Amino acid sequence: MANSVIRTNLVILKDNWPGVAQIGTRPLGGFTGAQHHNVVEAEVYKLGTKIAWYNAGVTAGSSRQGWSTFIYLKLGTQDTTSAFAALHICAPSACTEAGAATQPYVVTNDGTTSGSAKMGLCAVGLSAMTNNYYGWFWCGGVVPYDEVAALAGDLVTDTTVAIGDIGMVVGDAVAGQLAFCICAAGTASVGYALLADD
Repeated sequence: MANSVIRTNLVILKDNWPGVAQIGTRPLGGFTGAQHHNVVEAEVYKLGTKIAWYNAGVTAGSSRQGWSTFIYLKLGTQDTTSAFAALHICAPSACTEAGAATQPYVVTNDGTTSGSAKMGLCAVGLSAMTNNYYGWFWCGGVVPYDEVAALAGDLVTDTTVAIGDIGMVVGDAVAGQLAFCICAAGTASVGYALLADD
């Protein structure tokens, strides 16, 4: 399977994570603030905390107007051949009966060790992060480009994305990272594409 891309402003993510988002409570320094993003401390925010933020769409270029949702997660073990960065698609790490891997809020960009891309729990990274550190991820709505400029760019796809529902698969050509695909039977929808991939 070859890989392709789709611009972030052509995707609306579907927030399938449990819980209700707080409205408009911006963290100190923004969602990539050093006090709470990519930090080793576990309780700056409780895992799974969600914040809904209105993206005014005023930034030129890739910006869209509308609501966006952020979620506070822990990055588990990232793909060893593709260092974690902004725009990387994540899903929960594979679950086992013991240890941190049982936590649904521990995610990875490594498609070969994610639990199941079919479960529909999707998050997109805002920046580079360290293994086992905590931070914010984009998980719903329009791309929050006004708030996180690093999200203006391309998301990896498997070349099948068309207008409509999208799901997640493992992308072969980008070091095993997760990629978006057309939402086929048995694959949970994680969002909507406004245009086909390139």
